[in-house]
Amino acid sequence: MSSLMQRQSVEGEPRVSIVIPVYNGERTIERCLESVMAQEAPFAFEVVVADSSEDRTPEIIAERFPGVRLIHLAERAYPGTARNVGIRETRAPLVALIDADCIAAPTWLARLSCCCRLPRRAARWS
Repeated sequence: MSSLMQRQSVEGEPRVSIVIPVYNGERTIERCLESVMAQEAPFAFEVVVADSSEDRTPEIIAERFPGVRLIHLAERAYPGTARNVGIRETRAPLVALIDADCIAAPTWLARLSCCCRLPRRAARWS
């Protein structure tokens, strides 16, 4: 069972949804998702990938990361459009965005979510 599924079954609804837009990311998506799934977050989170690939990206996600919600788009979507599609499908009150060619530090999500607990603040992490 993936760490995502364990966290959700123990802690209930996700606190944060991570949205990843991807187009033909078969060379990068595995490392990105490994880093996302290895987050040291003390709360439940979900991962949503909005994919419009023509390569093996959706197969890699389905085979290696069954706990990730994969939204396959019929036509090529640019990152902004794919992010918006992914955001519409989230369940959590907070959304974190990361691109498929990025690798998240183990504490990325926990540190980012701390910023969101402060009133009237916007959080941006680069």
